Amino acid sequence: MKKKVIAVVARTAAELAEVLGLDRADGIEIAVRSALNAKIIQVIEKRGLTHAQVAMLADTSRTRITALINRNTKDISTDLMLRVLGALGVSAKKPSGELPDFVDRGADPESSARNASPSPCV
Repeated sequence: MKKKVIAVVARTAAELAEVLGLDRADGIEIAVRSALNAKIIQVIEKRGLTHAQVAMLADTSRTRITALINRNTKDISTDLMLRVLGALGVSAKKPSGELPDFVDRGADPESSARNASPSPCV
């Protein structure tokens, strides 16, 4: 006899945490990491930077940047996400809601990245 599969839909990080039986702090961490990841992708795409350019700016490997862009963040620390955003000239401002808003402080890391040679793949 086959087991019945029940589909569960979670629309927010809080709902996902509840469905998975996680505590509230874990749900908040999921939401914050998702917001960080989305902002990294948005800034990289907006500026037309290559994975190698971002890796050089953030002093990390191209492989890790590719993982971030592909939303494969299982082995990526929140610290690295913050370092990448900082290297891209983005900082957080005081949140008005649950998650921080991100502000581009006008840094122009792409000009230095374009003038630099690509970092080796690791």
